[in-house]
Amino acid sequence: MKKFKVQNSQAFSNGIGLYSERNDGWYIAKSYKEGNTVVNSYERLETKRKPKKQILFKMGIALIYVLALLVLVLIIYDNDITRCFAMNIIHAIISCIYFIGKKIKESLNEEGKKRRKFRSATNMAVNAIRKFQRIPTMDELKKCSEFSANGDSIELFYILMYLWIGVCFRLIELHLVYAIIALLGIGIISLMHSCGALNFWQYFSTLPPTEEELKVALSAIELWLEHEK
Repeated sequence: MKKFKVQNSQAFSNGIGLYSERNDGWYIAKSYKEGNTVVNSYERLETKRKPKKQILFKMGIALIYVLALLVLVLIIYDNDITRCFAMNIIHAIISCIYFIGKKIKESLNEEGKKRRKFRSATNMAVNAIRKFQRIPTMDELKKCSEFSANGDSIELFYILMYLWIGVCFRLIELHLVYAIIALLGIGIISLMHSCGALNFWQYFSTLPPTEEELKVALSAIELWLEHEK
């Protein structure tokens, strides 16, 4: 029996999109509000490349591990650890300011508030498909989590990693033995993210959806499953 899993998703200010990958490229099942009507569309993306969100996620993870490797390289070849520490701390501060600024901007306009509600509805739709493997009832959908496994918590993951790697340089400067502790810390932060321990960060990017957003989510689930069977 086929196990259904949404490979990517996207929230808009008026609806949601659920992605599927096929041999000939990516497809999106989109449901959105147009006045008082819910409109559905299923279309193939023009490019065979993965959606931008997924590409950026993988690039970010790759960057984290490149920085971790840099710690080891600098142990051997570079004595100017203070400079590396400063660069990572500055990077973390800039990332934090960008994230907070983006969320403040989103919370100040009506369009942003709508997107936050649909972001919650999108996460609930993805979680419902994973849990029930069918079209859920409205009550079942309401009980699903508003958070996603790889939502905005990935931004907190990056910030923590940049901060920790900065600390790594300081620890290494104190004593080489601390390098082991430093590298273990990278593994712990990765584990926290994979276990969902950083999901609380999504409180800043989601709002509880109303019945209106959930109806759109149900419509998207139905459309997506129809083309997956």
